[in-house]
Amino acid sequence: MAPAAQPGEPDGKPGPVLPEPPGRTRQDAGGRGGLAILGGMQTNRLGRALGIGVRLATQRILPPPPPPRAPARDPAGVRLGRGARNLGQGGRALGRAVWDPFAHAGSILWLEITGMFFLLFALLFAQHLWALRGSYRTGPEHTHFLVYGACTVVFLWFAGSSFARAARRRRRRRSR
Repeated sequence: MAPAAQPGEPDGKPGPVLPEPPGRTRQDAGGRGGLAILGGMQTNRLGRALGIGVRLATQRILPPPPPPRAPARDPAGVRLGRGARNLGQGGRALGRAVWDPFAHAGSILWLEITGMFFLLFALLFAQHLWALRGSYRTGPEHTHFLVYGACTVVFLWFAGSSFARAARRRRRRRSR
């Protein structure tokens, strides 16, 4: 008696007949006659069948894509498109010429505003430091005095570095 045919084979149940993937044989799956059988169909064949079905359904639902157009040519036979490319580059250059000064001024202004906030906090901590100046060596508020002193120094450093960066950016722009 002949061995039973696999689903989808010519003498088995009706179904798509698809070739085996290259480099694989029926004996690769331990003599079971295929990779794995899922619901009566080999998984590699199931994937192919689903892929073909999706492709056919998509072709029926979506309109076909328009045919590719040849590049436009002027009467002399020269390809157009270089002018459009130049126009795009000119538009980008114009955008940079307009936007860059605003971006530069905005970045300097941002650094100066940030520096002002740091300076305000440093002044706030310095005010508390001045109020506690009597207990700088000993006393009940000695630790608060030290904390306010450290915060004042840190925020003065932040403010100074922010203003220095703004001045550096301003000088760098002038040197260009």
